[in-house]
Amino acid sequence: MAWVALALFALLVLSATVQVLVRSRSAGASRFRLFGNRLFSAEWWSGCAPVAGLGCAGLGPVANLVGRVAPIAALDRAGIQIAALAVWCAAAVPVRGSQVVLGPSWRIGVVPGTREALVLRGPFRVARHPMYTGLVALLLATASVDPTSVALGAVPFALVG
Repeated sequence: MAWVALALFALLVLSATVQVLVRSRSAGASRFRLFGNRLFSAEWWSGCAPVAGLGCAGLGPVANLVGRVAPIAALDRAGIQIAALAVWCAAAVPVRGSQVVLGPSWRIGVVPGTREALVLRGPFRVARHPMYTGLVALLLATASVDPTSVALGAVPFALVG
């Protein structure tokens, strides 16, 4: 299942990249402000953590494919993997839906001095951060499809950011 996990990870990265490019083009400037301006500041570290988490999420299946790590036997079960695929598909809906509903307010990170309109429609009527909730579910599901220690270790990093 390492190939499936790698494909899910690639789809997640591709989707995020397309979203950044589309929103940057429509806004006329980059909507990507992940690391802040001051090296080693709290803002900088909070930007590094999710990047490290995503990197580990992608490295888990790669490490499995090249024989460096093996899936955790207790979690490497067809039932868990099928459930994880279902969760992945279900979690992709609020992530993408949230991006669409946010429209021009969507960005990664904080842009000092800007005030975006507060969005209260769509999934934001129910949850304040449906996109982040969905992303955590996507990361957990991806790690559960090929449950290596590297992939599962990515999740705490993503939560910190």
